[in-house]
Amino acid sequence: MINGSGYWTGCEDYFQQIGFKKSGWVEEIQNLNPIKHIASIHERPILLLHGSNDHLIPPDTQRLFFEKAVDQYEDKEKIKFELFPNVNHTTTLAMVEQSVIWLETAFPQVRQKV
Repeated sequence: MINGSGYWTGCEDYFQQIGFKKSGWVEEIQNLNPIKHIASIHERPILLLHGSNDHLIPPDTQRLFFEKAVDQYEDKEKIKFELFPNVNHTTTLAMVEQSVIWLETAFPQVRQKV
């Protein structure tokens, strides 16, 4: 996930703090919030990349998701969070390169079939 968040209610709170009106989907946001469902995704490979200066989706919401999720993982190498300094809400070449490296490492069997 690039510049996203696994802590949706944290994002919703942030949006309201900066002046957005309350979402009409608050109940769905709370019920489907990925941070509440970490037990069902543990051990699934997850890559989280985020710009440190993202003014749209706060990096701290992704960091909080990661910190809670990584505790559930027996194999800590299956989940990775990386913050890219001085990057706003965009995808950089470095993020794409990191994604390719991670995909090849996390799913080597796919590379063999290509």
